[in-house]
Amino acid sequence: EQAARLNDRDPIHYPDRNHKPELAYALTRFELLCGFRPADQICANLEAFPELKHLMGEDTSQAFRILSRTGIDKECETLKSTLAVCFKKFMKHANDTTDKTKSLLDSVLTKLIRGTRGSLSEETVAVIKKMSQDFPGDIGCFVPLLLNHIILSPGECCYYGAQELHAYLSGECIECVSCSNNTIRAACTSKFIDIDTLCEVLNYRMTDPSYYIVSPAVLKNFPHIRVYDPDCEDFTLHEVKVPSSATAKASPVFLPSLECGSIMLVVEGEGIIESFSVKQKVRKSLTVRRGDVIYIESCAQLCFMECTQDILAYRTFSYEEGPDHLLYNTDGTTMSQTTRVTVPMKSRIKPLIMDDDAEMFDIENEMDGIC
Repeated sequence: EQAARLNDRDPIHYPDRNHKPELAYALTRFELLCGFRPADQICANLEAFPELKHLMGEDTSQAFRILSRTGIDKECETLKSTLAVCFKKFMKHANDTTDKTKSLLDSVLTKLIRGTRGSLSEETVAVIKKMSQDFPGDIGCFVPLLLNHIILSPGECCYYGAQELHAYLSGECIECVSCSNNTIRAACTSKFIDIDTLCEVLNYRMTDPSYYIVSPAVLKNFPHIRVYDPDCEDFTLHEVKVPSSATAKASPVFLPSLECGSIMLVVEGEGIIESFSVKQKVRKSLTVRRGDVIYIESCAQLCFMECTQDILAYRTFSYEEGPDHLLYNTDGTTMSQTTRVTVPMKSRIKPLIMDDDAEMFDIENEMDGIC
């Protein structure tokens, strides 16, 4: 409903009527800000950094602290509403054309250098310092005082809904996003910022990082596949690991058949995928390697054959449309055509993820900042 209203109101900046939940699976150490901190942590930072009280309003921030100290439930709408008022006042400073915000940020940085921490970890302190260098005077540099700083190790995954404030900080990830181009930005970006709309749509949930973590499960009958399945019909992610020792002409490694189309990205390794089209009665094989993106049509059965290197791939699909995608076809009797799309890269075949992959993109133009 919110997406539909935004599209009606401003179709240029919000071109569709769909919501936009997201999932991030860490390929490397991956840092992000996501969701408001628990109320007691926000209060600790208000006490440690009076500059934050000034930005959020002395009276409103005091009301938030009083409510929080009463032990009120974190899901209480009164507490969320009070945080919403504080955050709206905070975000109004994004339009500050004076040096006031920069002066307050400099004061916070001085306190950090002197050892003031509030509820911040040392890693979060480093984030604030880095943001202040990259976006001097930007209101977004204060946001780590309010949002959870989440650090994912490779293989860990988090999910956040359409009403959650977040920002990617560093690292590489596999990202699944619903079918939407709508992004409501707040700070730390050169793109269009819409503060009023952002403050309107946030849910103001206050919780710790564990709320956003998606734990994997091994797919039944497919021990080489781990499933990341958030509470969302828009997408599911499969991590596919096929050791080269597991594949041979006599013992192919199958992928589950889905009654919907899916996309698979090969991140590491090289091997042969065999497919069979029931309609065309044609069996084909396809060599895939790092950097290849495979479209797998509905009801396809695929198997890895003769992998010369260990395969690491990620497959994603959506529950949003079509039949029940949990109906896996595993009898091995049918295969269908696959299509490969090669992604342009500086050096397409690499044994590992390299830092210089980032040079594929114009980082400043691609960044959505805090949104």
